[in-house]
Amino acid sequence: MSYEAAIEAINGVVGAYSALIAREEEKPEAARDEAALAEWDRLCGECQKVREQLDPQDDARVHEIRARFARTYRELTAG
Repeated sequence: MSYEAAIEAINGVVGAYSALIAREEEKPEAARDEAALAEWDRLCGECQKVREQLDPQDDARVHEIRARFARTYRELTAG
């Protein structure tokens, strides 16, 4: 169950970054923050790597990833 919760937390962060990207891309091209878009895209890629490398048998790492990504999700969606 913890592994699945960690995967959900990672997916939540990917979704939050995707929403930020979509909102930014809706802006006229001249008003877009291309640096932010590139950073969010990079971070989505990092999330994918973490998700792919997460070992369901490594309880300590699973717990760490779940907590880290839950915290990141709250930060991204606050306000």
